[in-house]
Amino acid sequence: MNHGQPNPFITIENIQRSISEWSNKSSLLTKSQQGVINQEPRPGWQPPNPQPPPPPPFVKVNVDGAWDEESHHSGVGIIIRNHRGHSIAGASIHGSHNSAIEVEAEAVVKGLQLAAHMNLQKIIVEGDCNEVLTALNNSSCHPNWRISPSIDKISHLKTLFVGINWNWIPREANRVADVAAKLAKLRLRSHKWANRPPTSIVSILRSDDGLPGPPCS
Repeated sequence: MNHGQPNPFITIENIQRSISEWSNKSSLLTKSQQGVINQEPRPGWQPPNPQPPPPPPFVKVNVDGAWDEESHHSGVGIIIRNHRGHSIAGASIHGSHNSAIEVEAEAVVKGLQLAAHMNLQKIIVEGDCNEVLTALNNSSCHPNWRISPSIDKISHLKTLFVGINWNWIPREANRVADVAAKLAKLRLRSHKWANRPPTSIVSILRSDDGLPGPPCS
């Protein structure tokens, strides 16, 4: 379309990557949808809180972690959206940790690092790990010793922002970050994106959030 010479090898590689992403996504969705009959509708993404929604430049940083007890492989998922709900950045980061709680805390660290790299000033961090969010919301709380190093990193990273709030949300409202984390754990590699997330993430942005998804990578 741009009058360039097509490269069949790159095209085949892109097709194979998309098939792999769709296969992983289908497996994850099949497991998560078991037994959902007669349950309440799943809550979608909501614009930044508190009420009324804050004006720009506030953005929402959703984070989540996934961990395999046998292999200790872990994944961190991050999705950053502006006040209109548009995806502006994200990441699916592979790693290795000794516990699930450590991965959840590391997800917050990585989310703050990505937001700082983008020079964002006012953010709302959301996650579904109550233990980590409680430690961040309550300075008098003594966190689990496993996450103390991450809490120290977060305390330093907080100084890079003009305003920052912490919100706990149920897992059902954190679907995109959840799937991004699981994909990183399964695929054993990391993937960061600006406004072009992988195909599997775009489909969830469209179907679960009910928002227009950005173009695929």
